[in-house]
Amino acid sequence: MLLFMDMIDEPSDKEKFRELYEEHHRLMYVVAYKIVRNEEDAKDAIQDALIRVAKNIHKIENPSSIAARNYLMVITKNAALNVVKKRDSKIIERLGNDLYVESCHSPGPAELHMQKEIIELAGEAILSLPERYRDCLYLDIVEGYRSREIAELLGIKDCTVRKRQQRGRQLLRELLKERGIIEEGEKP
Repeated sequence: MLLFMDMIDEPSDKEKFRELYEEHHRLMYVVAYKIVRNEEDAKDAIQDALIRVAKNIHKIENPSSIAARNYLMVITKNAALNVVKKRDSKIIERLGNDLYVESCHSPGPAELHMQKEIIELAGEAILSLPERYRDCLYLDIVEGYRSREIAELLGIKDCTVRKRQQRGRQLLRELLKERGIIEEGEKP
């Protein structure tokens, strides 16, 4: 924690960071672990999230507020998703040749390999969306929250959530078409 405190200049901001960390570090771990499913990767995600929080601590007014908690959880979730993306790309790069050779010899693995590639490309497309759309889509599609619940979590209006979901889905559809993952008329 001292490393992060050194990134902050103002004593009042240091106190806000300390309060935020003490109150939410366990929940950060739960959120990160749920995504990465690995203790070391969860710790990496938390560290990345805390660096971002330390850089933006001046934007947080009350570390005990629901808005501050929601902000921290969204940052943690995105950091965890980035860790998964990096980890998976390294594994695929390392195993790429082996998967290709295996897929050439039997039709089952080839289909599985193709499906894995499609899922990875779709995941990359979602991660490349602007944060406001990505968060709304993630909470909707992955976590199963309703727009009213997402609005409460993110501290925005329900109509704003629905509009971001609509625009996010449209952007996602366009990205998936550009990348050849879906064809015209298909839904992601």
